[in-house]
Amino acid sequence: MTKMQRILPLSCACIALILSCAKVSQQHTWLDFFVGRVEVLGAGGGIKPAEIRMPLELQDTVRTREKSMAFVQCGADTIIQVRENSELSLATLPERMDSSIGTTALQLVRGAAAFYVESIKKGGSFRVKALGTQLAVRGTLFSASLAGGALTVAVKEGSVSVKSETGAYGEFAVTPGKKARIEGSAVKIENMGAGDEVLFMEIRKVRPIAGIGCTPPEYIERFFNWRLDIVVPKDAEKSERDVPGDEGSGDRPGGSAEGDRKTPAASVRTRLVVSQLVANGVESSEAAGISRKIFSSLSAEKGGERVVLRGAGDWRSANRILTGRVSKLGSSRIIALSVADAQKGSVLYSKTVTSREGDDLDAQMAGVAREISARTSIWE
Repeated sequence: MTKMQRILPLSCACIALILSCAKVSQQHTWLDFFVGRVEVLGAGGGIKPAEIRMPLELQDTVRTREKSMAFVQCGADTIIQVRENSELSLATLPERMDSSIGTTALQLVRGAAAFYVESIKKGGSFRVKALGTQLAVRGTLFSASLAGGALTVAVKEGSVSVKSETGAYGEFAVTPGKKARIEGSAVKIENMGAGDEVLFMEIRKVRPIAGIGCTPPEYIERFFNWRLDIVVPKDAEKSERDVPGDEGSGDRPGGSAEGDRKTPAASVRTRLVVSQLVANGVESSEAAGISRKIFSSLSAEKGGERVVLRGAGDWRSANRILTGRVSKLGSSRIIALSVADAQKGSVLYSKTVTSREGDDLDAQMAGVAREISARTSIWE
């Protein structure tokens, strides 16, 4: 076999990997979590069973069965709960993680859904279509339900603009604590009752996951189980994360070559994995660089056996996870970070750092690393 024959397959594999990574980087909508029987109907007619952290595409429809529910995340600003026996179609999806300045349009085909929209900025929009009605929001917590030929819109926070697509009634707004029932041209607005609060029981407990694209599905599952008070039997939990990795498999980042002694995973009680921060309005290379700065500073503080970089070394045995995102605000960078217990889903540390032009970013990240290192609850 010639040298060219050996190189050509490797080159093709590298090109394929680069193209697949580029495709993933364009993904901004996911099915984060589900309970019961949930399916995704593709635009071409195919049906796929739901998966945790499942990428969703334009024109997909999320369908839930009896005693089931699903959580859909659009960008980094919106999360939707599709309640049981419901269908939600994805008509227009955000083209970037900062979905607050993009366009999102969904259609409630049947059943009910609850929506949390963190904010909508200038140039952005979030709309829901149901039964010939358009719902538009400016950052809110609301629900939409279809039953008996009528649409009911209940608003917990913020406000929702309601408009008929056929002109059957005039445009109006539903304000906090109110609900509107629309049937044909008849509109009835009244106060929300105790029964309406049920629609918000689960959605109020969760928020969009900033680092959803690079957070392992098992961590997402544990987070939702914890936030939603879902009890998982011990024998049903996956054991991969709890079994120490083979100390001979892979090299830890920064480890020396020959003669570098590794501490067996079983002797390390707590290990933190640093996930790559999500780029929100900045280049992915910039977010990756900041991720490495945090990793290097934490490794210097706690040692290479207690801090690992996701995708390198024995990162699957980690029971703490650092995630976050880097956002652009003019010439400044807003860096939002959090450390969570991967087994319980609880947040152990959270901080937002503003790095302005001329600030020493290395020193700022080193300061964050010292705070994380000193937080006893993270390492105990």
